Amino acid sequence: MKPRPLAVFFVLFVSSLASVALAGPMTPDPELGEILAIKIAKIPPEKLKTVVFVERRGQELAVAGQGSVLTAIVQKAGGLSPPDLGPGESTALTLALWKKLKPQAVAIRAKDQAELTALFKGGPWKSALAVKNKEIYPFPDGLVDQAANYQDYFAAWLAGTLYPAEFAKIENLARPQGPISSKPIKLKIPYVAEAAVVDSRILDFVHRTLVIRFKRPLAVLSTNDGALGGVLAVGNSYSPAPTWPIHHLAGYDGSMEQVYKALGLSKGQASIMGTGADLNNLVVATKTHKDLTVTALVTAGIEGNALRAGSDEGAWVEPGTINVIVLSNRGLTPGAMANAVIFVTEAKTA
Repeated sequence: MKPRPLAVFFVLFVSSLASVALAGPMTPDPELGEILAIKIAKIPPEKLKTVVFVERRGQELAVAGQGSVLTAIVQKAGGLSPPDLGPGESTALTLALWKKLKPQAVAIRAKDQAELTALFKGGPWKSALAVKNKEIYPFPDGLVDQAANYQDYFAAWLAGTLYPAEFAKIENLARPQGPISSKPIKLKIPYVAEAAVVDSRILDFVHRTLVIRFKRPLAVLSTNDGALGGVLAVGNSYSPAPTWPIHHLAGYDGSMEQVYKALGLSKGQASIMGTGADLNNLVVATKTHKDLTVTALVTAGIEGNALRAGSDEGAWVEPGTINVIVLSNRGLTPGAMANAVIFVTEAKTA
């Protein structure tokens, strides 16, 4: 087989990449509030759920009251607030009040997840539909702490969690699907035609995808798609948190099909990874040794899953993605491509 330039990518982190280039700060979607209101309005009233936000306050439990930002977010997300909620910021949550509230879904802080899930499973707490149907949903503590500053985003994440089937319906879309903006990335690689981080509206939410298009078909080795030939583009696509429950419904293949379609690509001729790490935090590094040049493009959700092999135990760490696209200026045999995967694994381990 004639050696071809390498385009190999995989879910690993190259720890030696010290030179970084960030694509830019995250910008909020100015249309999110309006889009969310349109989507909520399309949900049949009988499918709307009674939702409360519960927190651990020292040794006590508290439920967000009618006057709180958290309850306002619940309502913006299409959640119904029980009439027995107190009028203020929060109310002490007793078993008697719990029975009056009858929540169909409960939002909680991530740090309270293990304790509250165990509590609600036991005794009279388990009578609520939220417990019976396993609709107790944790949200990041940082997001809860800054809820007032991110109301639309928080509400969209909660709404996507509460009503994924409704949000997945194409007839319920508020905006057309497809690219809305593009930010070019300069790569000095002879066979790369263009590279850019493309913002696309998919299922009404902005997905951010690194797309690298080639001048001619290339061989690709991917731990996602395997060994491929005739590939014209590779990429790494970020799905925002409000769409995660929707994508879980569709499954990985169904979700990626939406991404390919929005970008005007087809699987086989292109190979794209999925990630929960924002492409605005893309890291690009190039290293040269004699006549060999290698460029790596990396995204990493390192706050939740940064581990050192053989040192840290990750048995209870939520899986995350650390994605790397490696491009070489030299033609590589299939064996050399496989060895490249091993070398990056060793770099990550070290």
